[in-house]
Amino acid sequence: MTLLVATALGDTPDELYARARAAEPHADWIEVRLDGPSGLPWDLRAFFQFAKPCIATVRHEDDGGRSGADDATRNGILRRALLAGARAIDIELWNAEAKALVREAHAAGAKAVVSLHDLSGTPRAEAILATLHEMRALGADWCKVAATVQGPADAAALVEAARAASEEGLPFALMAVNDPFLRLLAEDLGMALAYGSVPGAPAAAPGQVPLDALRRAHSGKAPSAVSAATRVAYVVGHPVAHSLSPAMQNAAFRAAGVDACYLALDVAPQNLDAALAGFRASPPLGVNLTVPHKVAVLDLVDSVAGSAKASGAANTLVFRDGRVEAHNTDGAGALDALAEAGAKVAGGQALVLGAGGAARGVAHALHEAGAKVVLSNRTLEKGQAVARELGVLWLPWADLGKSLKAFDLVANCTTMGLHSDETPIDAALLGPKAVVLDAVYRQGGTRLVREAKARGHVALGGEAMLLHQGARAFSLWTGRPAPLEAMRRVLS
Repeated sequence: MTLLVATALGDTPDELYARARAAEPHADWIEVRLDGPSGLPWDLRAFFQFAKPCIATVRHEDDGGRSGADDATRNGILRRALLAGARAIDIELWNAEAKALVREAHAAGAKAVVSLHDLSGTPRAEAILATLHEMRALGADWCKVAATVQGPADAAALVEAARAASEEGLPFALMAVNDPFLRLLAEDLGMALAYGSVPGAPAAAPGQVPLDALRRAHSGKAPSAVSAATRVAYVVGHPVAHSLSPAMQNAAFRAAGVDACYLALDVAPQNLDAALAGFRASPPLGVNLTVPHKVAVLDLVDSVAGSAKASGAANTLVFRDGRVEAHNTDGAGALDALAEAGAKVAGGQALVLGAGGAARGVAHALHEAGAKVVLSNRTLEKGQAVARELGVLWLPWADLGKSLKAFDLVANCTTMGLHSDETPIDAALLGPKAVVLDAVYRQGGTRLVREAKARGHVALGGEAMLLHQGARAFSLWTGRPAPLEAMRRVLS
């Protein structure tokens, strides 16, 4: 069984306490990050009197934490935490007093997590395994390695190391600092711990996902389900830590009995060609593409299917007979989502916001389905160029406010709302029966979706489009119908 750990982090002692308290309903263990708050009291008992057991951590800034204090100061805080009732302490492998701290934890009846954070990259699998053995030799109850994933080879090294550690029975936790994929697969890979953020609070690292979502993703998994025969599929983007695709597609594979797992890879634009070269060398089951790769990838594949060719963007790659095929399921996924909601497309006036890969796919699909499509983009020249390429009309961004009431459907395919609560339009200006489709998904709904629903509009969040484009990608890779309800349950 994988224990789920909520990382509580705060800028003040009161905020840290409140977030640790908020973690209790969701967590098996709570990691209390004592490197976060300023003004930490000498007596730490208030932070370790929760119903759930707590791990005390004082992460140094060189390891991605907030503490710039020297080893002696940080070790002193860990010792105070043990006196205050911490049930475990996290000790960096390179700490000169690591062995002594492990002994002190055990003497206090607590556990020791020995950890290593590599912010520069990912070691080879055998080096990761050797590090886990070194930690175990120090007396670690749990051995934790966090690395930075920079491409498919790094992801493969972490998965290979996890398989080997699981086969040896090591009590370990492996994770990518900048990517959630291993956390979502922790139980499948036989890990002892998986770390997530406190729901509703900021994550301690880009690769963390809220613990309630992590628990839903883990529910129903069979430990050690990943084997040497397991195929791998990926979502590739930059950034990609927010993606719900791994949870959704792994649920689909389990429900359909497909021996495969789905991972997220953060690949910068300048490294996309290298990532494709890696996929060609070791073809995966399939690949999804998200921002900012949907257009650039077309120059790197062997063939482009009709939907991708017509829209000028691809979100799905299929590997067949040594060739790479590009497909676009975004547009069809959007139409499926709208149809499920009872929205009429044919003959209606549709406004598509954005000019990137998602906008291209959605605008093309709506146009093919009989809608009168108008495209608008913040950069006028790019919007005009894409509109001409797709054979649709265009509207200057500055004119949106006075034109919104004319549209039966508004599809936001920009990234507005992804990283903040901004909205591309004022929902108060929508026509009375307008339908809203937002390609962005955000916990609790984007501001656009929330405000549109509050005004009585049918408003679909990005989860609806993600579900249906993901289902079509699943079928392209496996040749089977997608288990929609299993995928929907994860997203809900």
